[in-house]
Parts: sequence; structure tokens; C-alpha cells
Amino acid sequence: MISLTSFAIRCGFPFVSFIIFMLIFMCILKEWMFTYFSNYLLPEKIINEFDYIVVGSGSAGSIVALRLAENSNNTVLVLEAGICAGILFDIPGLTPLLQKSLVDWHYSTVPQKHGGWALKNNISNWPMGSIYGGTSRLNSMIYARGHPSDFKSWFKNDSNYLYEKHILSYFMKAEDQRGRYKSSQLHSTGGPLAVDDLPFITPFAQHFLDAVSSLNFSIHDLNGGENRGLWGVIS
Repeated sequence: MISLTSFAIRCGFPFVSFIIFMLIFMCILKEWMFTYFSNYLLPEKIINEFDYIVVGSGSAGSIVALRLAENSNNTVLVLEAGICAGILFDIPGLTPLLQKSLVDWHYSTVPQKHGGWALKNNISNWPMGSIYGGTSRLNSMIYARGHPSDFKSWFKNDSNYLYEKHILSYFMKAEDQRGRYKSSQLHSTGGPLAVDDLPFITPFAQHFLDAVSSLNFSIHDLNGGENRGLWGVIS
């Protein structure tokens, strides 16, 4: 695999610039066509009432809307504050460029006491997607569940709360695991959200993993509940 710099040198920077220009042009053209023809995409009969209204089209909202729409008797409306994404937004490697852009809510953390030491004022950006697909469009397609302690705070007044019953079971119901964790008790198959291993790993990343293994560190499941060490990313 050659780098972008090597590709540019071999093919010439004018050619690479032309390719980038065409990608941007197609992205803009798609957005213009969607806006121009939107009137033709509306249903013949405008619906004024809905059985269900789902706010947000992120990973959770999309699945909730899909589940509700499986019943043909239901009318479902999905509301999204963000824009319709162009083709450039479908490239995971470009997601860092989308942070602090018009598809990001521009959130940030408060100054951290025990972290963020390499950041200005110990403040970290906290990307949140304002776009169809939500924050899943800004995180390089990494499948990461919320931490169990976060959900526990939702049920702090409920003595009957069990993470496995009230939270994990729904994560598993939504998942279609196709990779290394397919047989794990913390994952499942058959859901609407396809999750798989990364299709390739760079030589540098492999050397890093080998170095980690030589120090007797384990590589854990990112969604397996282990908070220390390193995690194998799935997408």
C-alpha cells in the first residue's frame, strides 16, 4: 500500500488535486440535487399525525425507528437537526476533518484535573454529530457502547436495576456481530447493526501490538467491561 504522498509524486500533484476537486464537486452536487428534488421525494399525502416521533437519527434513534417501522400499521417520524451528508462523509478516514465543522455540535469537556495534560487548559474536544447518522459519522465507525457506570446513574433510584437486563440485553438485540467476538456472551448476531473486525491492520499497528504483548499486556474487547489495558477496535 502506497502513501498519499507517494501516490501524488507518482501521478503528479495536478492529477491528485483534480481528483480531490471532483470528490468535493460530487459532494456539493449531491447536496444540491437532494435539496432541488426534495419536493418530489415527499409522499403524496402529507401526514400531520404520527404514532411515534423519534428525535435524533444517530445509532440509537435509527434502530428505534427501524424497530417501530417493522409494524406496517405504525407511522414513524424521525427528526434530525443535522444536514444530509455527502459522499465525503462516508469515508471513515476523513472523520477527523469533520470535527469542529458544521456537522459537529462543537462540545468540549470542562478542564480536567487528572487528564488531558497534553491539551490546552486540559480541555478535550467532545465531538457530537449534527448530521444524519449522528455521532456515528464522526467516530471512524468504531463500535463502542457506553460505559456501564454511565447507565447506572440513570437508575440510581431503582433498586431493581441490573445492567445485563436493562441495558446489555438491548445492545445485544441490536447487534449483528460478524467478527472475532461472534461467540462471546457479551455479543450477539441477527440484529440490524452489523459489527465486524477491521479489514486490515497497518505494519506500525502490528509492531505496537507485538510490543504490548511482549510486556504481558492483554488486548481486551472494547465492549467487554475491562477498563484497563488495550482494546481491539471493531467497526
